[in-house]
Amino acid sequence: MTVPSDAPTHATPGAAASGGRLSDGRRRQERIICAGVWLAMCGAIALLTWRAPSEIPALPECEFHRLTGLYCPGCGATRAVYLFLHGHVAQAIGANPMLAIVFPFLGWALLAFTFQAVTGRRVAGPRPSALWIRLFLVVLMLFWLLRNIPVYPLTLLAP
Repeated sequence: MTVPSDAPTHATPGAAASGGRLSDGRRRQERIICAGVWLAMCGAIALLTWRAPSEIPALPECEFHRLTGLYCPGCGATRAVYLFLHGHVAQAIGANPMLAIVFPFLGWALLAFTFQAVTGRRVAGPRPSALWIRLFLVVLMLFWLLRNIPVYPLTLLAP
């Protein structure tokens, strides 16, 4: 469902005075960003479909892990995407459990951004409140901390 052009919307940077539609310049900018994100994502998916992450020398090592020996919240995400693309869902969740939680929200955000870039209108729907964002950040920090404690069952959180 979309927001009608005459419905009141929150003021957003770049929104024209005509019912929440984006200005032509802002819409063009969003289209370019959107196309770049989709191209990068499709390229990454194609690469991970044909090659395992360990076979791709261009993939950088996690700098946080290299410098500290600890796992960051993103460690194992590339392996998780690779495993998911090859149908190994349980192993993908094991490689990075947080990605399994965040992935549907990222997908929805990408689709909503794409819709806005193409049509110039925002997708109607709930927006995360400040409380939900803070709660997510607390969960992310706990995940980061707990996956680095070398005690079973917390070792299951490590990639």
